[in-house]
Amino acid sequence: MPARLLADSLGVFENRAASTRKVVNRGGKGSLVDDTRIWEVRRGQRLVGTLQISAVDRRVELTDDEVRDRFARQLIVGGRQQIRVGDVEAYRAENDDKTVVLWFARDLYLVLQTKAADLDTDALFAELVGYQADQPGWKPLPRDLDFE
Repeated sequence: MPARLLADSLGVFENRAASTRKVVNRGGKGSLVDDTRIWEVRRGQRLVGTLQISAVDRRVELTDDEVRDRFARQLIVGGRQQIRVGDVEAYRAENDDKTVVLWFARDLYLVLQTKAADLDTDALFAELVGYQADQPGWKPLPRDLDFE
């Protein structure tokens, strides 16, 4: 992840604390998730959001609409809308003071959560998508998938 986002107003730091790693990777054998990493999005010392990147087990077929929809139902509480940034389709929801955006790659799902009213979550999401698209290891979903 880039160290700075949104015109250097935000810092992005991987949370490598053992306690965090233990909580987010507690699935064990049989889990559909192989590995999860958490990044903190900070404005100065203030935590304004998190980015979760989870690698799924090779048995999980994220090109399947029903599989992605199941992930969305489990990860996003309440109503959600579908949005698009470039070639990336995502689910987005706002609940109280929190905004959640969920999107997928061929072998990953990513969850951005923000809690700051003065933070443009959509702009942050767009910047993250742009950054990812430039990375050599990024494997987007095929463009011809239906998005419901």
